[in-house]
Amino acid sequence: KNAEDDKYEVKDFWVENFEKTTIVSKDGNLTAKEIDSTCLMIKNNYEKMLRKYKIPAKNFNIIADSGIGAAANSDILAQKIKFITNKDLTFISDTEEAKLLLKGCIPRKKFSNSMILDIGGANTIGGYMNIIKGEAIFHPLTLDLGSIKLTEIINQKSNDQSIRKFSELSFTYLPTLKENFTKMFKKNPESITKNNIYLTGGASWAFYTLFYGRVADNNFSELKHDDILYQKSVVENNFRKIENAALTNPEIQKVLKIYSQKNLISSFNMLLAALEEIPNLDNKKIYFAKNAQIAWFISYVIDQELKSTVAK
Repeated sequence: KNAEDDKYEVKDFWVENFEKTTIVSKDGNLTAKEIDSTCLMIKNNYEKMLRKYKIPAKNFNIIADSGIGAAANSDILAQKIKFITNKDLTFISDTEEAKLLLKGCIPRKKFSNSMILDIGGANTIGGYMNIIKGEAIFHPLTLDLGSIKLTEIINQKSNDQSIRKFSELSFTYLPTLKENFTKMFKKNPESITKNNIYLTGGASWAFYTLFYGRVADNNFSELKHDDILYQKSVVENNFRKIENAALTNPEIQKVLKIYSQKNLISSFNMLLAALEEIPNLDNKKIYFAKNAQIAWFISYVIDQELKSTVAK
């Protein structure tokens, strides 16, 4: 298809996740298990696309998001991937990832009145676009904190590792969490004036899946602040209900394979803390963006194609 005219077709896509990953261990490194699992996953998918889709090796892009790039030993991952595929692993910054995410998720006609926020396991990214004289200017939002990292912070505050103690400490930490988001928004204060808020990342995916019990039907699904409050209460006070639902619901099973109860408490605390720092929230539209996990990657591939076209 013609990427220059913004016309392209996604032939196929799939998502593979790790089970209860720590993203980055307490010492700032990817664990050996995560590196080996990632390399095996990439090797299998690389060979699958060579064999099944007949894609030339020269057309492959292997990209690591900003959460992986933040690991102190990400170079080891890159070296192993190079060895098994002979391809370089490209790391993108949190700002570049946020820009690609916005371009891939938010409809162009809504650029000027929308912001995007992605709460992941290792960090939080987002931003908004202003159209000035026909040119789209991106303003990033970044925070070096994600739901898994927050879980580790809370866990380190006490030897008592019970859920009850974790919930108490999480509640005590809320003012600090909200202050982090306040500082993030203050760097680009126009962000909180936008009327459309698009949520992506593991936290919003986990919420939607647990609350509705299914994959989103539409690319954009409107969310309510009160529904997130309700689901947080269920996670904290009636987790057995979720575990029972997972016995017969494969989508909920996927969430629990990735996130522990503590991870989910942290995820929903981050979602709520971010949203509650936005004035006039009741008058804004909040959306969950489906398939955001591939949106930034598609944007990256299209940008590379456009650069290649210009170079020719």
